[in-house]
Amino acid sequence: MGGKLTNEGEIDIISWYIKNVQTSRGANSLYLGLYTDTTEPAETITLATITELALTGYARIQLNDADWSGAADIATNLAKTFTAGEDWGNVYGYFICNVASGTAGEIIFVEHFSTGPFNVADTKTIEITPKITVA
Repeated sequence: MGGKLTNEGEIDIISWYIKNVQTSRGANSLYLGLYTDTTEPAETITLATITELALTGYARIQLNDADWSGAADIATNLAKTFTAGEDWGNVYGYFICNVASGTAGEIIFVEHFSTGPFNVADTKTIEITPKITVA
């Protein structure tokens, strides 16, 4: 199963593309995060309601605008690697949001791993290639 735009992401796309108003993010300010919710988040998910990983070695990774490429209806960013500083346990998916940390921003996109969860042990890595499909 592919990921999906959240309600917050859909509103942003309408504002950015249709209304030509970009107010919810500055330049180079999308971030990749990991979550541990066992069920696929609904489109109504927010940063305040998702269960984000919060263990040693984890931090959201910035997704630079220049690192995106697009073809047809898929935008792909360069692969990003998270390295565990302790046993992280099961990671079920990733999200893209507009803040480096905290819950004050918006989740734009979420993807629940179709082949996961992935159990990430201490010093092990998990590599994510963020992809957004708009179809």
